[in-house]
Amino acid sequence: MIYGSAFIVLSGSNQDAFLNTLASVFIIEIDELLYNAYSSYVVKNAIKDLPPIKVKVSKYITFFSVMFSNWILMLLCALMIGIVERRYCGEVLLTRNVTDAIQIT
Repeated sequence: MIYGSAFIVLSGSNQDAFLNTLASVFIIEIDELLYNAYSSYVVKNAIKDLPPIKVKVSKYITFFSVMFSNWILMLLCALMIGIVERRYCGEVLLTRNVTDAIQIT
């Protein structure tokens, strides 16, 4: 999902952004569509009746994995915001501020 959002954010036009969004949704949902279309009733019930897998994980490992994944996600978001701002807003905002300052004075 994170990699797909990069394609959406960096699209060149609204049409490309729409198509990239549609492609991302297709990729996210294709596994469920194929499972529902091609799995028999017997297989679906067998999978539903499987017991959950239990894994013993240390509380420290869980804490650090959550903390580091959140930090990585925040850094990735900051990077994406920086790319979008530089690509679409960088020079335009600077020239608008300069022309507004000239018109005001």
